[in-house]
Amino acid sequence: MSEDGALEFDTIEQQPFDFFEKLIELYGGEWDGTHFTLNNNLGKINVNLFKYPNNCIVSIGDYNLNKPIKIINRPKENERIVAVRIGFHGGLGGESTQMGNSEGIFIYDANKPFQLKFPKNKTIQWMSIRVPLQFINSWTPIEKQGSKLMNILNNEKDWFFYYRLPPEIESLVRSAVMHMHNKDLVKPIMYARAYEIIARLFVLIEGDDSAIVAKKIHPIDFSQMHEVKEELLQDFSKLPNVEELSEKYGMSYSKLQRSFKAVFGMPIKKFYNQHRLEEVNRLIKYSSKSIFEISDELGFHSTSHLSRTFKQQFGYTPSEIRS
Repeated sequence: MSEDGALEFDTIEQQPFDFFEKLIELYGGEWDGTHFTLNNNLGKINVNLFKYPNNCIVSIGDYNLNKPIKIINRPKENERIVAVRIGFHGGLGGESTQMGNSEGIFIYDANKPFQLKFPKNKTIQWMSIRVPLQFINSWTPIEKQGSKLMNILNNEKDWFFYYRLPPEIESLVRSAVMHMHNKDLVKPIMYARAYEIIARLFVLIEGDDSAIVAKKIHPIDFSQMHEVKEELLQDFSKLPNVEELSEKYGMSYSKLQRSFKAVFGMPIKKFYNQHRLEEVNRLIKYSSKSIFEISDELGFHSTSHLSRTFKQQFGYTPSEIRS
């Protein structure tokens, strides 16, 4: 157990099956090799995990823990693995700001040491994709081999990349989640969606001039900035106070901004505003709340303020979605 009371688990990113076997040994649960369930004093966990040809591994899981868990990746130097994690707070219901906040997309070198903390008393849903770099190279057309992300994957080591969760990627995750309990279709559909998600990410990142890949981030900074990110996504009704955050985390204003931008590619308030608009998009599409209710709940000055900033990011207004 760590100093902050979190349960610690050493893992190897390329061997996720070991993590569930360790959970069963220590805390119980049921595991048949593809489906893990646990419901006891540790919390509730429900995960589908499949291994495919070419050593590709795809999983979708819900976690609601009574105790925080810290995952510490202990890299095992071996085949280069590209890992993609797509996360949500509260699953995909989207009925409130506490039950639909997007975590975003994390793309990273599986041989990178890092720590991730799963908080307690909060439902988190992850879709995880692990693909050998050699396999990505095999199905990437020759003309795309020199793309922005491919250059990083093949020529750099110990890198991390964060990207917002755009509607087209979110819809693919939702499609996979819809089939989680369909025994006949869940395995092929998860693989198909994972394949398309990676292909779409290459297209999105190549066309986004703001996309930055962070390299050589210290594991402690990586972990701390994820805690800051957790605070930012908890409440969209008021703007974050960066001065208070810097005092809480024991660092200067400039150090906090610099560290956060190194991990997430943008300043704190820009990150917050981008995710608040993503939440607007989610609530408009997947809830029955009025635009006025959404505007008030997420702290916009007015519906016109919401519509104006929303159109700047997405190119269309909230009312156009509803109509």
